[in-house]
Order: sequence, then C-alpha cells, then structure tokens
Amino acid sequence: MKKKSIELFEELVRLWGKYGKASFSELSDLLKEEDFIKINIDILSRLPRTMKSRKISRSVQGKNTAERLTQRIDSIQIKNPEKAEILTFLYQRLLSKEILPTLKQLNNYMFDHHFSNVISSRRDQAITRLMNVLLDMDVYELQKIRDAIPQTPIDDQQSLEKWSNIITRKDNDDRLR
Repeated sequence: MKKKSIELFEELVRLWGKYGKASFSELSDLLKEEDFIKINIDILSRLPRTMKSRKISRSVQGKNTAERLTQRIDSIQIKNPEKAEILTFLYQRLLSKEILPTLKQLNNYMFDHHFSNVISSRRDQAITRLMNVLLDMDVYELQKIRDAIPQTPIDDQQSLEKWSNIITRKDNDDRLR
C-alpha cells in the first residue's frame, strides 16, 4: 500500500472510533445506492484539485486539541453535568498519569476495548483518541470505564527520582555506611 492510502485508512479508523459502528453502517448502505455514487463521484473527483493542504506545527495543533477537548466537555456540562464530571475526572487522571500512565498501556487499553486499532506514537495523541471515543459514550458506560480502569498509586518518590538514585548509587552508598 502507498503511504497516502495507509494514512487515509488510519483516518477512516479514527473516524470510525469517533462516529461509531452505526454511522459507518449507514454510510455503507448509502454508498451502495447508485444515485448517491453518481453524485459523489463528481464531487470527489474535484476535491484534490480544490483542496489545499495546511501544515500546522505540532505544538499549536496539540494546544488546539486540548482546548477543543475541554470545550467539548464544557458544552456537555450544560446538558449532562454527571457525564462532564466523569469525563473531566478521566481526562485529568490521564494527563497526570494516574491512570494508564504509559503510552503502551494507553494503546493496549484502546486496542483491547476496541476503541482504536491504530497505535499512537505519542501519548497526547492516544489521550485525544481515547477522549474522543469517551465523549460519544453515555453516562452508564463512562461509569463502568471509570470504575474499571486501574489507577496508578502516586509514590512519594517519583520514578525519575528513583532512577536517578540508582544511577548515582545514592541508595547503595547509604547502605555501605
């Protein structure tokens, strides 16, 4: 497969995660209709010539993504405060690494629960992908997820400090005295 085809497939998987199986099933039915195909072939054939690609730096893109997520949660707050509370809880815990602290754990969790088949290369991407899936769930499902995700206890000494002590042999020096 060509690189662009793979990227398109990855985007379709992301959209499937965002809109769900039912939406894609409806789209599949629409794509089978001959009239729909004729109209959209003409539209799609013009797209590459009219669309311009935009390049956005990753740092700006990351900020926009985080802002969009918080805005979506805030908009849910008005309609469904309980759902917004659970989403905020999960989002804050993901960012602070209290739940699913590593990229590998995040990717495995999403894959195991059929939230995404795409493996993220960055933790912030994985969090965004997971939150987009969670935003579309109802309160009952979110409660089950919140209660089922294992939380990582926060030690008094953080991991980096522990490794620093091992490397500098601080613990070993203390034992020798």
